[in-house]
Amino acid sequence: MPTYEQLYNLNLTNLETAAEDWSSLASSLGELSQAAQEGLLAKVEPLDWRGETAEAAKPLLTATGRRFSHAHEIAAAIHDVLLTLADKQRSARNDLAALSEEAAQLDLSIRYPDGAVYLRSNHGYTDEYLEQLDRHGTGLQDPGRQGDVDYITRRIAEILGNSEEADTTAARALYDLVGEEGAPFAAPSADGWETAERQQGYADALEVIELYETGEHKTPEGLARMNELFETNQDNESFAVHFATRMGADGVLGFWSDMALLGTDQEPTDEYVQSVAQLRENLGTTLGLATRSGDYRMGAWEADVIARGTEPYGHGYENTLTGFQIMSDLMRFGEYDAGYLSAYGDALVAFEQPEGEGHRWATPTGVALPGLGFAYDPATGLMNALSHNPEAATHFFLSGNPQDNAVYFIEERTYAPGESDEVLNAVGEALYAATTGVNPDLSHPYPPDHSPEQQRLFRRTLEIGSGMEDDFPPELRESMARMLGDYRSDVHATARNHSGGDLPLDAAQLSEIANQISRSPESYEILQTSMVIEYAEQIEADTTGDPVYVLDDIARSIGFLEQGRYAALEIDKDDSSWAGKNLYNFIGATLGDTPYIGTQLQHSVDQLTSRWVDWANSTTEADLRRSRAEYYTEGNSFLNGIAEQWLADNPAPPGVSEDKWIDRANQTVRDAANAGHLGAVNSTGDRDD
Repeated sequence: MPTYEQLYNLNLTNLETAAEDWSSLASSLGELSQAAQEGLLAKVEPLDWRGETAEAAKPLLTATGRRFSHAHEIAAAIHDVLLTLADKQRSARNDLAALSEEAAQLDLSIRYPDGAVYLRSNHGYTDEYLEQLDRHGTGLQDPGRQGDVDYITRRIAEILGNSEEADTTAARALYDLVGEEGAPFAAPSADGWETAERQQGYADALEVIELYETGEHKTPEGLARMNELFETNQDNESFAVHFATRMGADGVLGFWSDMALLGTDQEPTDEYVQSVAQLRENLGTTLGLATRSGDYRMGAWEADVIARGTEPYGHGYENTLTGFQIMSDLMRFGEYDAGYLSAYGDALVAFEQPEGEGHRWATPTGVALPGLGFAYDPATGLMNALSHNPEAATHFFLSGNPQDNAVYFIEERTYAPGESDEVLNAVGEALYAATTGVNPDLSHPYPPDHSPEQQRLFRRTLEIGSGMEDDFPPELRESMARMLGDYRSDVHATARNHSGGDLPLDAAQLSEIANQISRSPESYEILQTSMVIEYAEQIEADTTGDPVYVLDDIARSIGFLEQGRYAALEIDKDDSSWAGKNLYNFIGATLGDTPYIGTQLQHSVDQLTSRWVDWANSTTEADLRRSRAEYYTEGNSFLNGIAEQWLADNPAPPGVSEDKWIDRANQTVRDAANAGHLGAVNSTGDRDD
């Protein structure tokens, strides 16, 4: 694989010149081929040659004439391979450059020449700062930003891998075209890049299958080679389809059960388990690509996988798992076709529903390799796969036939003890993807606009979740908070005018879900700091110059949503997650990390977030249990910060003293926040004793 430095500085001049030379040669050989067809072959082939010498001469002359045509075909194919290679390497180099710009939008930098990813220094890239990075590794990174760092790091690896794959494909294509040294011109086995890629995929798929059938995949060398073949062909549909269809559904399920389940004679090392985990990711990614290939053979394969979902796989009677469990564990990785996911999910639910819940997965018969992290509840893999395909997730959760999938997975399904955290977290991620169009595993500097279907599902999710009241699953709180943050404009429009008509959301449902979100400090933080962005945007856009409009609206939203925290304390009483600790102990997620809103607005967001953090860190549970009226006093630094930021853009008008103008703004904020709080209470009822 090329290094970051090599691809960054890649000079394609020689490759482009070679492609041009082969284009010229192909053109010249084309003229010779045409001359041979019209001259030598036109004269030789019609003749009826007789005699021993004639019978020997005609094949020789015919072959000679045709070799001009073969030479032309080979030269044209070589030109195509070189030209395609140059295009793919240029694309990879450009992707690397574009990634630097994307990283900058995330306030990250990619260090040259090694490609290390790190947070931008507030003091510039001094020698001392870079030396610290080398010395401490990731120790200087903000843990809250690790997701963005991992995303950029992963993209670098993908781009370098694409470059290597292009080089490997070109090398194989050229070898197939040219053949052995000194071999005569013959009809080429490949006519260009696509044919060579198909041939490579086919050959590599057969090698993977041979490694499995011979048992070599259980050796360190064989497993490493298998992973290498999967990774080399990560974007090769031919490889994916040939592997899936040659193995068959039964073969794939048997293959992964053989790898994942602990054998009676096994004492796996950490290195072996790590390699098997990498194989799972590679295998899941490959199968996902196969389902999206459009190849006619995959329809039967997908149907067979689903049909085998209830069948046992594994080592003997006592160590088995069902096909659903095996396939779903693979589906945690890769992107799968929407139609396949819908059919798979419907079949899984139909299998579970006779018992009405997912508890059949609570005590698995099979025992997976220690440290592999096998997901015994197949809903985990299904939800992971849906989150990787947001469009499919939207369709799946909106489906009401043959069952209401949103109701089933949010409300009706009972999750197995010991598995509920992982699977419900996966449900939350899938719902987030379905309602926002965002793959939660990827960074999105510019989130997409919400489609009508996504908006409808978001309101449906809000309805179902709020209807569960205190039974709303704790594992879904953070995902629900992120959804509200993504729909923050609708949340603000509803919270500021909760008693009005034609609201984008149902005020009572919003108030109830805010209560449930606020039962965990972490999800409460996500909601509050996400709304800070909306408040900053509203202040920046305000042209009224009067606090009774935008400033009043913002404060009403704050009061409406803040009521959820007081309600949460009453819901959980002595079991409150807030008990005995400060409410907020780390820097807000939005601080310096909202790249799509612009530098100036980001500065405003940072200021307000810092005010919120300061206020939250100074407030203990005991403070909350005192009179709520104290929330709206002059000591609330967050509300003061809202007023101060509005005042910075809206100075006192002529004839009004600055002190009176400041007092008016501060009083407006406090009164409106109190009104918003009362509005939330009236929407759902006050939980105070």
